[in-house]
Amino acid sequence: MGRAWSISPNSHRPPWPGVPPRVSLDKIWRFIHLMKTISYLWQDRKRICGLPITFTKYSLTEDRLFRETGLLSLKEEEVLLYRVRDLELRRSLGQRIFGVGTVCVHSSDKTTPHLDLVNVKHPREVKETIFQAVEQVKNQRRMRTTELVDDGEDELYDDEHDEME
Repeated sequence: MGRAWSISPNSHRPPWPGVPPRVSLDKIWRFIHLMKTISYLWQDRKRICGLPITFTKYSLTEDRLFRETGLLSLKEEEVLLYRVRDLELRRSLGQRIFGVGTVCVHSSDKTTPHLDLVNVKHPREVKETIFQAVEQVKNQRRMRTTELVDDGEDELYDDEHDEME
């Protein structure tokens, strides 16, 4: 008879030759526990007629905003909060009837410059929550946003300045 392999939780040898050792259940449980310990400031799903029956999830942590889409193949997009430049709220008549709205996040992120949180419940509160989190992250990083506004007066000033020289 051949050699019998014992399958025990502490066994790191494969049960048969040519098969890589399995991941221990302990590592899996630690990973699951780690995922549960992430503290979310806000979570919701995209809604249809006010009901969360889609496969799009949104979540906000202290430093990132996530959008996860898909059922079998998942796609997760994230925006770092310190890169958020502007927030916008859109509510069509249908969205107002069902108590939902779309929060548009504009950022300086290269891969996701525009992230829409479509049909979320209590959109005004969500926008305010994201705004507060963005301000907190920017204050922690000691970041200031400077906006350049071009109103055309600089050209007039330059012409007057050139004439004076």
